[in-house]
Formats: sequence, C-alpha cells, structure tokens
Amino acid sequence: MIEINGITQNYSKLVALDDVSFKINDNECFALLGLNGAGKTTLINILSTQILPTLGTAVINGFDLINDRDEIRKIINISPQESAVAKNLTARENLELAASLYGVKDMKITSLKNSILKKKRIRRVKNSAEDRQEESA
Repeated sequence: MIEINGITQNYSKLVALDDVSFKINDNECFALLGLNGAGKTTLINILSTQILPTLGTAVINGFDLINDRDEIRKIINISPQESAVAKNLTARENLELAASLYGVKDMKITSLKNSILKKKRIRRVKNSAEDRQEESA
C-alpha cells in the first residue's frame, strides 16, 4: 500500500507538486498520467527516496518516506521509459550492476543474483567469453 499525504515540492519559486494526496491499495493497478511538467517524475523521485519532499508525508508498505528510506529502497525499483537493462551486459552482469547501484554488499550480491536467476528459470547465464567457449567445446 502507498499512502501519500500533502506532498509538496518547491524548486526556488517553482511549485512542482502542490499538496498531492492519494492512496494506492494492495493489488490495485495504478497509472500516474499527466502532461510534461506536471510533476510525475518529481513524485516518483520522492517516492523512490531520490529526493526529499519540501512538505508532506508518505508511507510505502508500512515504511515512512522520511524515516525509513533505506527500507523503502530495498523494496522499490524504478524502470524508466528507456530500457532498464544494458543490452551489452549479460543477465548476471545487469543484476550485479543494479545491486551495486543500490549499495548491496558483495556477499549479498551473489546470493541475490543466484536467487533471482533461479526464480526466473535462467539455467545458464553466459558471464564471459570463457563460458561461451566452454559451451562450444
């Protein structure tokens, strides 16, 4: 569940968000639509803890936007309009990159990526030229 109460974001004299409030319940499909400059990206940046709001509060799955930023970062991911996957990297390398960007410790990265790859039923990920050579031999 996401509950937003009075989120306001000011940039100098520009008001990007003005007292935004709404609730998204569990299992609810939600779309954030608006014209360019309407504040969609600003709101997403706030909810993903990339920036702090000027005013207001939000709770995401029971975690407070201001006080539980690290917990929110563990459960939220942003996929921009552009591809969120680097095509020149393997699946494993993409997972390692994402984990490092979110500050996941090296020891946890191996465990997380193996778990994700297993869940997605990716049996073999070509991680290097040696992997490809082994396969063809």
